[in-house]
Amino acid sequence: ATGKLDRNSLPAPSDHEGVEDFSAPETETEKALALLWESLLKVERVGREDNFFALGGHSLKVILLAAKIKKTLGVKIEVKDIFSISELSLLAEFIDAQVQTQSILNDLTESDKNEPSKNKKVLFKLI
Repeated sequence: ATGKLDRNSLPAPSDHEGVEDFSAPETETEKALALLWESLLKVERVGREDNFFALGGHSLKVILLAAKIKKTLGVKIEVKDIFSISELSLLAEFIDAQVQTQSILNDLTESDKNEPSKNKKVLFKLI
């Protein structure tokens, strides 16, 4: 009851103490996004499960990130989307889905240019 610490009763230090599980970015979109986050947030590395806000992101950086995503990846995403999807792997999936959706819409638009729409056909029959 001297108030001193009994070092012999403490558990042995672990080799993994203080080391979090790191999961490196896997897809091309995750890798590109990780590079943007590292540059914007001035962090050494960004993993798949990292959260933008936990790494130091805030509202102004969200706006910058959205602009950088548009410039770098060619995808326009809303600021609100980054607020609601702040984990790297999930945001990368969202961006990939946006790209796929835009591609489908472009394909549909191209096919519409080559083939008159049903409404146009009806209009031509009336004339």
